[in-house]
Amino acid sequence: MKLHPVLLEMEEIRKEKGITRLMLAEMTGTTVATIGYWYNDGRNPGLYKVSECLGHLGYELCIRKKEKKK
Repeated sequence: MKLHPVLLEMEEIRKEKGITRLMLAEMTGTTVATIGYWYNDGRNPGLYKVSECLGHLGYELCIRKKEKKK
């Protein structure tokens, strides 16, 4: 199972900040089991939930136009 790069980055940020999955779940009004499913069961969170989690970690999602390949 291959995780989306955003989830991998979010997990790394969470760990660096010393925030447990339980703490993140409580911050976002979800369950630790749900967050576990994202990483262990291959379920993907919605864009709103990813954005909310990142916000609690001090980050935000950003959309930018791809650069054209030369």
